[in-house]
Amino acid sequence: MLMGFGLLLNISLLAQCPTGDVLITSQTDADNYASTFPNCDTLPGDLVFSGINIDDLSGFAHVEVIQGDLHYNNTFPGPYDFTGFQSLTHIGGDLKVTNCQYWRSFAGLDNLERVEGSVVAQYVDSIEGVGGLFNLDHVGGDLLIWGGPLMYGLAGLNDLDTVMGQVQVLMGDASGALPDQLEYVGGDFRVTSGTNQLTGAAQLTRIDGHLLLGSPNLPAPNAFPVLGVVHDLLIGLDNVPTINLNILPALDTVVNNLQVGANSTLTSFAGLNAIEYIGGWLLFDDCEDLVTITNAFQSVDTCGKLWIDQNDVLTDISAFDRSMGIGNLQVTNNPLLSYCHVQAICERVVAP
Repeated sequence: MLMGFGLLLNISLLAQCPTGDVLITSQTDADNYASTFPNCDTLPGDLVFSGINIDDLSGFAHVEVIQGDLHYNNTFPGPYDFTGFQSLTHIGGDLKVTNCQYWRSFAGLDNLERVEGSVVAQYVDSIEGVGGLFNLDHVGGDLLIWGGPLMYGLAGLNDLDTVMGQVQVLMGDASGALPDQLEYVGGDFRVTSGTNQLTGAAQLTRIDGHLLLGSPNLPAPNAFPVLGVVHDLLIGLDNVPTINLNILPALDTVVNNLQVGANSTLTSFAGLNAIEYIGGWLLFDDCEDLVTITNAFQSVDTCGKLWIDQNDVLTDISAFDRSMGIGNLQVTNNPLLSYCHVQAICERVVAP
């Protein structure tokens, strides 16, 4: 149970560290902690800062391990960053900043290497970046950064190679550069970066969740150069009348579904020609202005289900006029598409 610092009076002044969670609600609490536990290196529970005028965290300079969460919540105006935690190398729970109006960055965590839980910054429009996380290489949960107009990008995650959960980053008009050391993401991956294309991710090989791509944040042609496997690929291309997806040059496997859907402006689709295997459906759904699907999916030899549904002006699906293994076929509610538009589909309908 979370306790205020004032409830720790039963602990001997000679104690090396507190025995439970610690709540700091004022600078007085922070100063009292420093005088009571001047040499504490391991906190066994959560360390939570929530209150006003907490500015000096030098009393936590000896802390190397926090076995629970490190959480800034509803602080005002400071702390502005994590200055004071220069010895911290390991967090057993989450690293969280929520509803802190003047918090700016992760500066001060230069020696942090592992977070076994999630790294979360939410409702922090004042965030300027992720500087300070230079040595972080492993996140056992999610990486969730909801930045505002001041956020300049993801520079600072130089050593991050593994995120076991999802990656969700909103960066306003910041740079779309992704960490080049990142190799694996265990959950969904979505990065939104204003009007900028995504770049980087030079060593990312696998995403075991949804890869969500939307305009204008499509990867640059040289981004994600070795990404070979995603569980699902979801593409929403708002405000892009014609698109050639000359992206994801090494992506050969979509374990489950690939979906292009609910788009009011996409008129022509081509690309994604490195994909060989789609285990679930390949779906074009409710693309109101989509006219043609051409020069696309040229390497696909196995598809669990080809599903083309509710595309009001679609007239050309010549991308699929070739031999390929299709487990199921559904072409419905496309009023301008002729019954036997391409021979391969026609043959499949006649002799499934």
